[in-house]
Amino acid sequence: MTQGISYGELAALEVEFDKQCEQQHVQWTDEEVRLEALNTFVSDYEEGDDDPQITLCGYGYTINN
Repeated sequence: MTQGISYGELAALEVEFDKQCEQQHVQWTDEEVRLEALNTFVSDYEEGDDDPQITLCGYGYTINN
């Protein structure tokens, strides 16, 4: 069962997504890949995961320590 999502929740999810990317030192090199990861993050939340995590697919980003 999916839950409805408000614009406020969507904004908060993007902030959390960006925060997790910063904490994991993820630098996106491909905006399409970033948007795909963000959409997955939001989708996970919509599907009931109250603590979604970023999903890295192996390309479109670098890890800078």
